[in-house]
Amino acid sequence: MKNFLLISYYWPPSGGVGVQRWLKLTKYLPLEGWRPVVLTPENPAFDLQDSALEKEVSADVEVLRLPIWEPYHLARKFSGKTEGAMNYGVGMESGQNRFAGRIMHWLRGNVLLPDPRIFWLNPASKFAMDIMEKNEIEAIITTGPPHSMHLIGRSLKKKTALPWIADFRDPWSEWDVLRRMHTGKLAMRLHQKLEKAVLKEADLVISATPGLSQSLERLGGRPVHTLLNGLDLQALPQAFVQPKRPSKFRIFHAGMLNEGRNPEHLWPVLASLCEQHSAFADALEVVLVGSVSPLINPSERYPVLKDKLQIKPPVPNQQVWEMMQQSAVLLLLVDRVPAGRLVIPYKMYEYLAAQKPVLYIGFPDTTTGDILREQQAGESFTFDEEAALETYILKLFQEYQQGSSMQRTTDLTPYDRQQQARQVAQWLNELVPGTEVPRTEIPGSEGTGTEPGD
Repeated sequence: MKNFLLISYYWPPSGGVGVQRWLKLTKYLPLEGWRPVVLTPENPAFDLQDSALEKEVSADVEVLRLPIWEPYHLARKFSGKTEGAMNYGVGMESGQNRFAGRIMHWLRGNVLLPDPRIFWLNPASKFAMDIMEKNEIEAIITTGPPHSMHLIGRSLKKKTALPWIADFRDPWSEWDVLRRMHTGKLAMRLHQKLEKAVLKEADLVISATPGLSQSLERLGGRPVHTLLNGLDLQALPQAFVQPKRPSKFRIFHAGMLNEGRNPEHLWPVLASLCEQHSAFADALEVVLVGSVSPLINPSERYPVLKDKLQIKPPVPNQQVWEMMQQSAVLLLLVDRVPAGRLVIPYKMYEYLAAQKPVLYIGFPDTTTGDILREQQAGESFTFDEEAALETYILKLFQEYQQGSSMQRTTDLTPYDRQQQARQVAQWLNELVPGTEVPRTEIPGSEGTGTEPGD
């Protein structure tokens, strides 16, 4: 068994999508001959917590925690929050403490580079050197965001010359939030300089989507491999085995919903359908779970939706699965920004597993739209479509009226975490001298090619 060091800011009890990728991959990597040693902060200021995920950490994974100091520890005092981090997506939109929030976000975009976790760089690098010597580490993997994790990997690479894999779950310099933080030209050049250094110096660069891989290839001038996000097929909730008809025609969205993701043309469509069809109005229920901007309140403009809309705070992942099972339609959204083309919302994979029709509003001509079409899992619409959107929703409602469980059949094998872990092991084997390299070819892990719109 060979050991590798994984440096990740997000680790249980962190909740949200940032923790899922490597929590699941590390579960299966020991089966491929690679034992993970995880370095993660002891006292991080992440925004979401899900203590239930701690039970999912494999017994084969050694987790080492090091204290971190973050400006968010101070920001909480100014913002009035008692715990958690300032949320990038909705923090700038809240009326409460809005001025203080803007100052903090400007500092985040122009001073704390590449992100507020940069203060962990030196202590984590020093601590990691001790870890690597004691555990006979043979490779390093960093995953970002936060992209300061890659700078720790870069430092260790220079000191040890060990193979280093940099994993990008989201964009760096092309991340749309940087623009909303009013990042200046000087700060942006520094972001780009650091990003290019990581892309050039890592032994292997991987990303979570073909669009992001193509973007990073352009920025770094080197091949980037794609390892899609996915699902732990052995741990899917049993409730999905025998789906039942939802009691309401529930349209469900889980995750962050900021003003940039607000489906502005969905609300008038739903209001129109309520006014035209009393049965639709009686059955409709819209449930938004997660960090929802206070600026998203469609019932103010469309009063008919007032009793139909429920906004709930973030809940543990298990409850999200249960809510999906009780829904008729799953709403998938991305930010209306250029970087929205580069991402595949992680929630899409869980939606596929839920086997309910997906209503995607975003960029139909990207990988997300391609997957939904290939799986026949739902329909994709641009941000401004209304007529086609209304027709699709009415079609789904008619199916619901006929007593349907709204079940869809999807092929989840391309997104199997165990197969993906096998691909990671193959990359590690190729990078570490003297390691036998398996000949397994894993679907969805190839280098990128050009796809329309990305």
